[in-house]
Amino acid sequence: MNYHLFNPDHEIALAMNTRSFVPSRNVRQMCHDLAFLPALWADDGDGVIADDAEYARQAYEALGLKNKKNMLFLSLKDAAARITQHDSISPWGWNMAIRETLRIAGISTTMLPTEERLEEWRTLSGRALATKILEEQKAVERTVGTAEVCDTICAVEDFLKVHRDIVIKAPYSSSGRGVRFVNTIDEATRNWVVRTIRQQGYVTVEKKYAKLLDFAVEYEITATGELQRKGLSVFQADGAAYTGNLLMSEEEKWNILSQYLSQEVTEKALSSLESSLANHLSDKYYGPFGVDMMMVDCEHEAYLHPCVEINLRRTMGHVALALSQRGERGVMRTVFDGGRFGLNTGKA
Repeated sequence: MNYHLFNPDHEIALAMNTRSFVPSRNVRQMCHDLAFLPALWADDGDGVIADDAEYARQAYEALGLKNKKNMLFLSLKDAAARITQHDSISPWGWNMAIRETLRIAGISTTMLPTEERLEEWRTLSGRALATKILEEQKAVERTVGTAEVCDTICAVEDFLKVHRDIVIKAPYSSSGRGVRFVNTIDEATRNWVVRTIRQQGYVTVEKKYAKLLDFAVEYEITATGELQRKGLSVFQADGAAYTGNLLMSEEEKWNILSQYLSQEVTEKALSSLESSLANHLSDKYYGPFGVDMMMVDCEHEAYLHPCVEINLRRTMGHVALALSQRGERGVMRTVFDGGRFGLNTGKA
């Protein structure tokens, strides 16, 4: 049996890199209100761990989904009393803090990734990996993308001089935080860059492109190292912040992408990307992850930016895939209303 839990503070935990920390009130609220999310991708009969198991069960029931599965909702204390060596545990993302939480709850460390492995996953989760893999795609037909790792403010300024309009990103951040669109470096930006480099080791800088379409490809690496493509994710964003996913069939998603590039050209690019992903990850990481991409306008022609970000965890794209496979159609969004977070799967 697999036990799942939603820990939306994952990227914050990666940045903090400590065994314990207190997330903001807003993040704690999200963790409570959306604790039911794993029920959307879990297998029938799996367990969903939630601080308030009854609230999570009711929130899941209230969605009124098609092909609803039977889930066991339970507290971490109750889960720890039930879990055996034959079971498995799957958080949204693995980090030192969630490992410590599970260990303190009484779950055997033999069922948890070692601290050494988590440190390796943390390094791979930083945005430097996306920069490296993007560089490996340079020769692929109809792809584009320029990015570098900078560990000094001078390096950032030099990149800006060449490209004029850039995106600066902290190694660890989520939901658009830690991302700045820049055409000049004012004092506030300079201070932020210097502070981020001091705290996290570096920033990445990217040439800004004229975006036509946001999408991602969702993957999983099995325990035996096999890279599996799970499906496409066409999503909406406000600047760098995710706002929602389209719920539709894979054929419909490919039809959208094919408005910009043929499926044959895109598949060739994905084949190259997947070769790089396997080389960098297959003997080091296992579990779900996603790669954010864009269709962009380059001199009035569409090009593929094949590696904007790599999210080495489960993503909202995986959630949208699970809902689409159940026959749900529309737009999936997280919403905040009446002091509570929720999931909306209504029409566009």
